Amino acid sequence: MDAVKKIIYFAVGIIMTVGFIVMGMTIFNKSKDTIASTNAQYDGLIARYSDIEYSVYDGSGATASGSEVKDLIKRLTDTGVTIYVKNGVYLKNNSTDEDGVAYNCGNGEVCGYGDKNRIDFSVASEYMNDRSRSMFYINSNATFDAQVHRDGNGIIDCLSFVQR
Repeated sequence: MDAVKKIIYFAVGIIMTVGFIVMGMTIFNKSKDTIASTNAQYDGLIARYSDIEYSVYDGSGATASGSEVKDLIKRLTDTGVTIYVKNGVYLKNNSTDEDGVAYNCGNGEVCGYGDKNRIDFSVASEYMNDRSRSMFYINSNATFDAQVHRDGNGIIDCLSFVQR
């Protein structure tokens, strides 16, 4: 009789263990979609939060002063964001939309904005304050119309500033 009790307890233990495993796998499979959805929402929030500092330049009527543009160029040295500036020199010469200066446009990369005049952030601060380099000079007191450009994934890849 003692052996029968042990076999029954053992069988009940195995059945309960299998039942808990099945229940756990069912809960896991049901929650997998919820977890994936939550992760996607979290990634979206992080992406929007990382772009929040540029939101002041997004939308119609957004403007920035020349000193803001200079400060932005100095702050964005390690990012993948290109800053395109079209100053008064280009506007006076009736230049095309392609003219301007693209700051932080990597070596040999095509930025899509100001491809003729690319400049790395490392020399930008020297050039943008030098009046003799008129195409790179940014007047601190000037007002610029600002615009945010996004790539196909909605990530900001360029900020453009055109002097009024």
